[in-house]
Amino acid sequence: MKPDNRCFVEIDVTKIISNIKLYRSINKNKRIIAVVKANAYGHGINLIQYIEPYVDYLGVATPEEGALIRQISKLPIIILGYIATADFPLLDLYNLTPTIYSLYQGKVLSEYFSNKKSTVRVHLKINTGMNRLGIRYDDLTSLQKLFRLPYLNYIGIFSHFASAGENETFTSLQSQRFIYALDACSSIGFRFDLIHVSNSAHGLMESSIGNAVRIGYGMYGYGNDKLAPVLSWYARVICVRNITCGDSVGYGRTYTANNPCKIAVISVGYGDGYPRNLSNKGFVLYRGKFLPIIGRICMDMTVIRADGTDIKEDDTVCLIGKNENNFISAEDLGFGYEILCGISNRVHRIYRVDKKKRIISQNFLVILFL
Repeated sequence: MKPDNRCFVEIDVTKIISNIKLYRSINKNKRIIAVVKANAYGHGINLIQYIEPYVDYLGVATPEEGALIRQISKLPIIILGYIATADFPLLDLYNLTPTIYSLYQGKVLSEYFSNKKSTVRVHLKINTGMNRLGIRYDDLTSLQKLFRLPYLNYIGIFSHFASAGENETFTSLQSQRFIYALDACSSIGFRFDLIHVSNSAHGLMESSIGNAVRIGYGMYGYGNDKLAPVLSWYARVICVRNITCGDSVGYGRTYTANNPCKIAVISVGYGDGYPRNLSNKGFVLYRGKFLPIIGRICMDMTVIRADGTDIKEDDTVCLIGKNENNFISAEDLGFGYEILCGISNRVHRIYRVDKKKRIISQNFLVILFL
């Protein structure tokens, strides 16, 4: 019996815990950083309460994400990306750990905490070839200048693989560069409590570097056949009708029936994060059967062709997940990361703790500025 929502996702808590345990079994004695940015990759930040006992740190992209999550978790929270100066007060207020990725940014952060006469714990990001953020691995001058800045307590260091699981030659080169940077930092007297470079793909290899691994996409069940996808997405059938030959469907009349057929309107659209580029070429699952999307996907509704079924109003169709003997992956809909992260907040999140117990939860928490 499915919940009575227009559009909802179910998150299987047992599967995500199983995925985390797989990483733990491979990375013995290493700490786990669960990356929960972008609303936990679309799974909803309330998922954190279920995984908290199984991980050691949380990783986010922005201070706002960290502040929101701090209201439900006491775990250390690392901000992996950019921090605007206007958001510096959130670091103290919510006990968030920023990342230093450039000399300029380090100076600005040091000046802010100098004025407060307080020290902030930080992570240092090393650029080993991704060429986004980070101090270049062989830029010893910048490293020395950063370490001389006051009020910054370097507790962690990390880098980011550009093609782990795809190009092991370049991944190996990045690993060597990271070790070079570690040695350089050590030579000028700096040690780090947390060293992390392995991501979801590399974290499944027993040769992972450092004493921690960051798991994001893999934790949610993607990127390797050993992992179980955690999220299933459903939409309610809100109208069923028959159309005749020559009838068109939707905006722009991009679909015209060439024979009489049954169609159904389902309650999902691009306003929910369902990709508009699936118009006239995507599929949903109903009782294990693939039903094609016809016409343009609208903001709130999508039309499917339902010939040969007994589909009726108030039924549900599966957009992502297993339905009888067939399966639709987030990667079948497009770039898997983008699909998951794009599921909007108006889509209900339902956490399935076991086969019987479901907890309905939304993500409307408030950031408190005290």
